[in-house]
Amino acid sequence: MRTIAVCFVFAAFFLLGPASWPTGTAHAAGDKDVIQPDYEYLEMKPLVLPVITDQGVTQQVSLIVSIEVPFGKKAEVEFLEPRLADAYLQDLYGALAAGKGMGPNNVIDVQAVKKRLTNVTHKVLKEDQVNDVLLQVLQQRRMM
Repeated sequence: MRTIAVCFVFAAFFLLGPASWPTGTAHAAGDKDVIQPDYEYLEMKPLVLPVITDQGVTQQVSLIVSIEVPFGKKAEVEFLEPRLADAYLQDLYGALAAGKGMGPNNVIDVQAVKKRLTNVTHKVLKEDQVNDVLLQVLQQRRMM
């Protein structure tokens, strides 16, 4: 019985022709029924920075940041990505060297880093260009 149903579906597609075949999109671009998402995400290139203290390079921190932007603003933010990455590196370089953003045993405090990145983001971008800052990956490696 199932074989007959499958054959019927295939026959309908081939007999009715390409006009009846699905195109892979639910709605055409001009349809009013298309629901736009509220936000889109810009995943930045990985950032790598050393943690330098009075003992020298003690750690290496790698992070991947995604910026949650209102739908349609991604291209504007993408254009400013190099400036944003530079601002992140400058802020974190000094903060981590001074021990800010570190918890017990020199483990990175993720919430503190996210708060710093959010503050820097709001200084670089306009208020209507960013909704949130997301830490996708945060890794640290001790050098000593």
